Amino acid sequence: MKNKEKNKEYQKEYYLKNKDKISERMKKYYKENKDKMLEKKKKYRLKNKEKIREYQKEYRLENKNKISEKNKEYYLENKEKLKEYNKKSND
Repeated sequence: MKNKEKNKEYQKEYYLKNKDKISERMKKYYKENKDKMLEKKKKYRLKNKEKIREYQKEYRLENKNKISEKNKEYYLENKEKLKEYNKKSND
């Protein structure tokens, strides 16, 4: 048990020290393996629907104001596009 905790602490420290390097490496890997990564993500989401649903529910409850502000911002930036879309969908 102690080893796991030590290892976890080491990984956290390593990540903080090498955040930029790790980020670049992951971007490169994702770019080279995009399909594989998307498939993996899709499988995870299908396998863990309930877990994701709970996470999203918690997030929405904790961040109502933030979400509301983002939605308002989006609407103001895309007002014309949204009106056009709604018009097409109502026809």
